Amino acid sequence: MGYYCVIREECIIRPTYTKHQGRLKYTKMTIGDNVFIEKDCIICALKIGNNVQIGKNCIIGHRAQIHDNAKILDNSVLPPDTVVPPNCVYGGRPAQFIAELPESIG
Repeated sequence: MGYYCVIREECIIRPTYTKHQGRLKYTKMTIGDNVFIEKDCIICALKIGNNVQIGKNCIIGHRAQIHDNAKILDNSVLPPDTVVPPNCVYGGRPAQFIAELPESIG
């Protein structure tokens, strides 16, 4: 976990896993700097980059990767193995691309 991360109350942070030879293998989760996770979220991501905002009541699926300067809107469900590119806004159930953020946001 990086510097200046804020994880609000009632969040669940779980390690992600992969199946290897029929067995579960837990993988290290990486969380970058300046990450803000709102309350009531369930996070099972493989990687969360720098300057990421995750809204209230979000579910981030296993092995999901959220790159730098991304924003996940409130009440979104990010399916497993989703890759969120840098400078993007994702939202919905399941979460989909909504908008692109300017590079100056980070």
